[in-house]
Amino acid sequence: MKTPCEKLEKEARKKASIRHKDYWGAGILYRQAAECYRSYGLIEKAKKTAKKSLEMLNKAASSIGFGPIAHDIETTLRLLYSLSSGAEKERYKMQLFYMLQARAREFESHGNILEAVKIYRNSIEFAPSGSTIIEILEHAISLLEQLADKYSKAHHPHLPKILSMIEEFQTLLSSISLTGKEVYMIKLSMRLPRLLEEEIAKQQEILLNLINTFRPSSVKSEKGDNETKILFELGNLKGSINSAGILLEIDITASNWDNAIDFIMNFVKELPKRYETHPGLELLDVEIFPEIDSHRFITLIEKIRNSASYGLTIGELVFYIDFLKKVRVEKKLEKTRRKLSEVLESYLEREKTILLEEMKNKVPEEAEVTDITLNEIIENLTEIIRKIK
Repeated sequence: MKTPCEKLEKEARKKASIRHKDYWGAGILYRQAAECYRSYGLIEKAKKTAKKSLEMLNKAASSIGFGPIAHDIETTLRLLYSLSSGAEKERYKMQLFYMLQARAREFESHGNILEAVKIYRNSIEFAPSGSTIIEILEHAISLLEQLADKYSKAHHPHLPKILSMIEEFQTLLSSISLTGKEVYMIKLSMRLPRLLEEEIAKQQEILLNLINTFRPSSVKSEKGDNETKILFELGNLKGSINSAGILLEIDITASNWDNAIDFIMNFVKELPKRYETHPGLELLDVEIFPEIDSHRFITLIEKIRNSASYGLTIGELVFYIDFLKKVRVEKKLEKTRRKLSEVLESYLEREKTILLEEMKNKVPEEAEVTDITLNEIIENLTEIIRKIK
């Protein structure tokens, strides 16, 4: 099967040739080719090409230095990590962890504390143990507290931001114990594309009212010039919501996967209803740690199936499809994840066709999915769960 990926690979070889010797450019093109192969389901080909990307980038780093290429090396290692399994995956995980730790320490040594803290936070995903995560968080908090003390004396305008970061890291730290209990982290970046100015102005009130329907044990909100932040706790679940205009970011940590995914799904289901305009919900990115295994994948599908049994809107179906497209799962589940998102997408297109005939206009996201389609979705999800088990 001919794909656009071969063209990218050919261009990469040209860049790496004796004539050009552009190893950095070749590394980027090889990675783009690998991502292309992955999108076509050619996993082994993708992995082989990603390894070529890493080889080229390391070659470039040996001549021009590691610093300028660090981000590209990290991106390629993340790709290889997602494509691998077993001992090989563990090797890439450790490479990523030590690389991120080294970069963070370098920024720290040059006094760029905010960038160092950001990279320390990113390294947690690849940390070898819970105790290592705790050490990283405690160090990051210490750096931020020193910076806060400095900013406080100078009456620096960024002091509120630093204090907010300290609170966020302390919230994360308090959710992790040395008992070996697993911690689940879910981060969603979303957009409310049709939000009106007057609704943006009331965003803090709208989000607080929604959070309070979950009966949190504690809730705290902060409002800046252009953004709103809400911190809350629900039993073993702790979270934050950051809102800036039409952009929304939800960050959840919990010791129970069911609680974490339940909150996300219920929050997303209720959020659009809180606005008079039904502004829609566009999922931009999903980060989950650790990556989803068979048990958690079954739980996720069961949650979608249960939601379908009570009825779905077009907007909710779109969210589930986007979630499944963006979420990272174990390699053995990748084919199932891709098939599931494709099946749901086919139902979405069918529903849009039916609804367009009825409405003679654009399909609103609050429109209900028909009972016939809901039943077929439930049957398909049940069959997929049976196969995974």
